[in-house]
Amino acid sequence: MAASKDPELFSQLVEDEGRAVQIVEFKDDIGPVVNLRAFGQIVKSDIPTLIVSISGVARSGKSFLLNLLVNLLTYLENNGTLEGYKSSNNEIKGVNWAQSKTAVTLGIWIWGKPFMIKRPTGEQIAVFLLDTQGTADNSHSDKQLDTLIMLISLQLSSFQLLNIEKYLRSDELSSLELCADFADIDDDLDSLGSSSCLFGNLIFLIRDCQDRDVHGKDSGYFQSLKENCKNETLKRSINGIERAFRDVTVFTFPYPGGEIARASESQKVWKLQDIPKEFLDVFKRLGKALFTADRIPLNSLLTGSQICHKFEILKKRLESRDFPELSNPSDALQETIVSHAFTKAQHYYSEKLKEIQENLLGEMKESLQLTLEEIKYLALDVFYREGRHHKYGGSEIWRKYEDMFEEWYKTKEKDTLREHRHAKEMQEIKLKFEQETIVSQAFTKAQHCYSEKLEEIQENLLRETEESLQQTLEVIKDLTLGVFYREGLHDKYGGSGIWRKYEDMFKEWCKTKEKDMLRKQRKCKKCKK
Repeated sequence: MAASKDPELFSQLVEDEGRAVQIVEFKDDIGPVVNLRAFGQIVKSDIPTLIVSISGVARSGKSFLLNLLVNLLTYLENNGTLEGYKSSNNEIKGVNWAQSKTAVTLGIWIWGKPFMIKRPTGEQIAVFLLDTQGTADNSHSDKQLDTLIMLISLQLSSFQLLNIEKYLRSDELSSLELCADFADIDDDLDSLGSSSCLFGNLIFLIRDCQDRDVHGKDSGYFQSLKENCKNETLKRSINGIERAFRDVTVFTFPYPGGEIARASESQKVWKLQDIPKEFLDVFKRLGKALFTADRIPLNSLLTGSQICHKFEILKKRLESRDFPELSNPSDALQETIVSHAFTKAQHYYSEKLKEIQENLLGEMKESLQLTLEEIKYLALDVFYREGRHHKYGGSEIWRKYEDMFEEWYKTKEKDTLREHRHAKEMQEIKLKFEQETIVSQAFTKAQHCYSEKLEEIQENLLRETEESLQQTLEVIKDLTLGVFYREGLHDKYGGSGIWRKYEDMFKEWCKTKEKDMLRKQRKCKKCKK
């Protein structure tokens, strides 16, 4: 971990220190244009990096807050603490922030230098500020672009500040939920995060909040909104936001005063003493919440180089032709989410089938059916979870994909059972062939052994009585039957149809040989007389 600024790290953009650099531009004809080189030259390092991004409605004072953050971070970097900040009366300077009829910030911009803050243990953290084009600006954006800007900002930032005027609106919540939905279903974007949450921390900055006697951090605001919400769609949006972010906080700000609200670009240079005390108090508390170094867990931060890699992947994703349309939450989005869940459930089912293929022959039909039933329910669980059953279950699109999945796994189940039956049949044929081979070879060996034993008694044939010869032949038969039983694996195959066939054949053969030998003996004795 670097202990101080690397002087070579930012040398290529020295001229940009102290001003913002555009990293994303939106063009009507080609879409987002990403300046990856500039972003890499500014951000790339092995230092834990904290990016704070500000988004919000156009002409609502976003850039004003950004410049106050530049002022605060400059003080913190120089002094190592925020003690004495309010009395420092520093000049507020940075990007254009004065209120006007046209939006000041277009595209996405990053401050051209890092602010270095040091933890008590000595590790340094590089802090960058990100400013985004204002939303709901009829002359420069639409819902599609607003959501895209928000998605990019959320993917890059550790803290996402959402600048809101007076109170939280449902469209702002649904826009955040939409970004979470798309980040969640997009495997390329989903793989970029450093934690189990899709995004970092979310802070709602509610400006000009007039329904509060005391302003500042309001821990109960978001929870109260959720508990008092009567609209089920809005409640689902709130739940989705809570799942998507590592933490959700609300800061309420008082009205800053008419003079600042009516400021223009050409007027005086503003200083901290020009900011109303109550507004500045809340802002300082926000600064402590964001930048108190010992409160920032290093394991929640990526390095500058890791963020650059993340931005590079995001750039490729934005430029790809199959990047999803970021429209209003609608049937199109639902179709994307549920179809994605359908594909994931199919993949899960198929992978589980592969796992049981090796033991397919060892399964009885009944146990295989139970196994397939279990896999089906596990795959359905994936489909329900990934397809947001709590949100979309029962809709026409949901039922369509649910029916498709049911038909699909029924076909898979039939195919697997057919394959199992065929495999069993083939196994039976193979085993019969193996058994036939072994038992027939044992039959031949027993015949050979019997024949050899007969040759041994040929010389003494005349000296034997018929009764003694019969006894000798019985002994030979029993000995050769032992060979047949041993070589033919009687303990494995004994009692089978194939075994009984060859056993009967051998006994008949022995009887024939015995009759032939007794006949031969009688003939020899008759000739001798």
